[in-house]
Amino acid sequence: MSDLVKIGPTRLRRLPPFHSVGPQPTTGFTLVELLVVIAIIGLLIALLLPAVQAAREAARRAQCSNNLKQIAIAAHSFHDTQGRFPAGMLAPLPHATWGSSSTTNQGISVLASILPQIEQNNVRGLIRQNLDANVREGRWYGDTSTVQASRTRIRTYECPSTDPYTHKPNQTLLVHYPYSVTGTILNFTGVLTTDSAGLGMGRTSYLGVAGYGSNVPGFESRRGIFLTRSKTRLADIGDGTSNTLMFGETVGGRLPGQPREFGMTWMGCGLMVTAFGLGPKDWANFASEHPGVVQFALADGSVRPISVTMDFPAYVSVSAMQDGKVATFD
Repeated sequence: MSDLVKIGPTRLRRLPPFHSVGPQPTTGFTLVELLVVIAIIGLLIALLLPAVQAAREAARRAQCSNNLKQIAIAAHSFHDTQGRFPAGMLAPLPHATWGSSSTTNQGISVLASILPQIEQNNVRGLIRQNLDANVREGRWYGDTSTVQASRTRIRTYECPSTDPYTHKPNQTLLVHYPYSVTGTILNFTGVLTTDSAGLGMGRTSYLGVAGYGSNVPGFESRRGIFLTRSKTRLADIGDGTSNTLMFGETVGGRLPGQPREFGMTWMGCGLMVTAFGLGPKDWANFASEHPGVVQFALADGSVRPISVTMDFPAYVSVSAMQDGKVATFD
């Protein structure tokens, strides 16, 4: 009776054996149950992933729209003080290939002229060349200080949906502009530099709208706002500022299954024509990485996406500032 304990004067209670006290049985998932749970989680991820990606792209597109808005406002601020918009490009005029005139033309774009208006005064201060459309000086990449300025990465000039730093080797464009027409072919000229020299230079995803063929002779009636050595005023936009494209997106060329073709420096790439259509990701088109649309800033400072299926004549018309036609964006 050693395992009996007396409780009170008469009642006894038997204690359980010490060895019977231990951990209670446990339960868990079977292999089949675990596999079912994993399958359900995978299905939920598959359902949610497109929504997450769409939300991220919507945020990137909103940031891109804000970039274009800031660039358009900067161009208007420049106009307020100078009485005109900056030149689209400080290139040869009359038009000529760059190789024949590189020592007498700056090769600098509209984006360099508006640096103070986007709070980049320090960068603007490093640019030694005169940026007046009437002044001709030597090429920008021949000056050490200006090259130093060009290495500044300016986020306002980069669409977050596009990485302008990933492209084919030795395909950094220092200068880029249309210069002549041969029959039905619009010719472009430019200067490429190697990756080692060029990858450190700041890029742009945005270019000024030059109309159908810029101010290359033969396209006078369909000129855009930003041309070679242009001095466009608001009063020159005869079709109305709310009907005329001002800045748009570019991807530097990217064919299906291929790496990006060119990286465009903001210092020397300032304008793009509309002669080759909208949407196909060719280096000579306005194009974007946003599904189905390309975003543009209009001359009134507003920003809107334009469908890549927009009627081509209408697209050309809204890129021209005084063709006498008022096209819709639908």
